Amino acid sequence: MTQPGRGDSHREGGPDRHALGLGVIRDVARNTTVQFVGEGLSKIASLAMYVVIARVAGPREFGDLVFAISLALLTTAVASFGVEGVIVRRVARDRHQAERMLTDSLTIRVGFGAIGIVVALAVAFIANYGGPVRVAVGVFALGAVLDLASKSYFAMFQALDDMRPLAACLLLQRSWTAAVVIG
Repeated sequence: MTQPGRGDSHREGGPDRHALGLGVIRDVARNTTVQFVGEGLSKIASLAMYVVIARVAGPREFGDLVFAISLALLTTAVASFGVEGVIVRRVARDRHQAERMLTDSLTIRVGFGAIGIVVALAVAFIANYGGPVRVAVGVFALGAVLDLASKSYFAMFQALDDMRPLAACLLLQRSWTAAVVIG
């Protein structure tokens, strides 16, 4: 005879609903912890990078750097379109859509990101900024587009309930950037 509330699926080796609930809670707790730690450590690496840059570069050079970063991020933001949420919802509901969603989102982001890079460089040229600032604008704009493209992959991992690769990549990316700039 089956236990109350368990149904025949438990007796036949099917899923135990109580155990499934604890598994989901465990996954959410693990993913939240991993993402929290990864984000925190990566923010510390970014802060260290900016502190070193501010101390080493003079006010003008630091201002040029902040301008280049800001312009690059502003002009490439249009490539985002908020597709992460769409990817997460659709792939979480139907994993068979993963390949198409990834291809579509990368096409959108790279296409509009390329337009953003051209606009950022055009602004830097029209505003008559010097060569180093123009190069910085181009490098940061390209980096922003690549970062946006990587978020398509991150959305896939989120849809598949695994935040560990996201946290690891974020920490690695920001630590590497800080090490290159500081070193």
